[in-house]
Amino acid sequence: TNFDVPSRVLLGDTDYIIDSDYAANLCGEISTCEAEYLDNTRHCMWVERDEVLFRVFDSVDELLGQ
Repeated sequence: TNFDVPSRVLLGDTDYIIDSDYAANLCGEISTCEAEYLDNTRHCMWVERDEVLFRVFDSVDELLGQ
């Protein structure tokens, strides 16, 4: 693909709304994309336990180089 912006896809390992493996494979086709599965996490990461929410925020910071 021609997508050249650094990106990260956070995936819930017990997400029943989307196919996380499909999303990870799609990300794998983009050279600037990283996929990360979050253990014991479902689809709505914003309402997960604090450790998951902090990982989401940390991931954004990492992606932005902060």
